[in-house]
Amino acid sequence: MCRPCTYGTMDAPPVAFDAEVIEKRLEARRCSRFALGILLLAGFGWVSDGAEGIVLSYMLPTLEDTWKLTHAQMGLMSTVVSFGQAMGAAFWGALADVHGRRPIFLLSLGLTSLSGAASCAATGFVSYCALRLLTGFAIGGNL
Repeated sequence: MCRPCTYGTMDAPPVAFDAEVIEKRLEARRCSRFALGILLLAGFGWVSDGAEGIVLSYMLPTLEDTWKLTHAQMGLMSTVVSFGQAMGAAFWGALADVHGRRPIFLLSLGLTSLSGAASCAATGFVSYCALRLLTGFAIGGNL
C-alpha cells in the first residue's frame, strides 16, 4: 500500500496526496491530441539537444580538412553550443516565468529550427561558431 505524500511551501501548509488516487485518475483519462502534440514538441526539444553532440562528432573530421581547423578551434566549436545552452536556459527560464512556459517553449523551438537550418549556410569557422552559439542559446529554452 502506498502511503500519502505531502507537498507544501513556506506560504501554504502541506497537502496530502494519495498516490493510488492520483494513479487511478491518470489511468481514467484518455490520451488527447493535445497531450500527444505536447509530447511530440517536448520530444523534438530533447532530440535537438541530443543531436548537437552527435552531429558535430560526425562533422568535425570533414570540417577539419575543409576549413583547416586546429585542435583548439575544434574544441571551441564543441564548447560554444554548450555555452549557448547554459545562457539560453537562464534567459528562457526567466522569460517563461513572466510570459508562461508554452509560448516561450514554442518560441525557443522555432528559433532552434531556424538557427539550426541557418548553420548549414556557414561559410567558415567564425560564422559557424556564431550560428551554433545562437542554436545552443535557442536549445536552452527546450531544456
